[in-house]
Amino acid sequence: MNKEIIDTETEDTIYKGLVALEDVIHQVALDHGWWDMEPDLEKTLTVLREDNLEDLNAVADRLEDKYGRRNTGEALALMHSELSEALEGDRHGNPPSEHIPEFSALEEELADVVIRALDFGKGRGLNVAQAVLAKVEYNHNRPYKHGGKKY
Repeated sequence: MNKEIIDTETEDTIYKGLVALEDVIHQVALDHGWWDMEPDLEKTLTVLREDNLEDLNAVADRLEDKYGRRNTGEALALMHSELSEALEGDRHGNPPSEHIPEFSALEEELADVVIRALDFGKGRGLNVAQAVLAKVEYNHNRPYKHGGKKY
């Protein structure tokens, strides 16, 4: 029997909050150049799009995905590196963060994971906010320890 854990009003509030957070995080990344393209590639894409030929627009989109505005593998590796830094912080007793000392190293690095994930999702047009809510509901309806898993 499936039972919802998040009521509609709460879901809407969480969704709007996550989307607003995505917007802010992504704007900071844009402002700091993390989504800039190589100048030659940007010029090529502009020319292809200005010609407004459907097939060239598809080529431009593929080139942008492959060479510009954040490489998928690199972005995912950076998310992973933040998790590794969180592990190291915990291994060293979870001291205060060097950058935001009112928080622990573990808290800072987990925040970095969230920031990188939301920025990447926003930059790629992914609906991470809705996926988070859907996954919470899915996990809520799974069996206890998902069928006997130890962890």
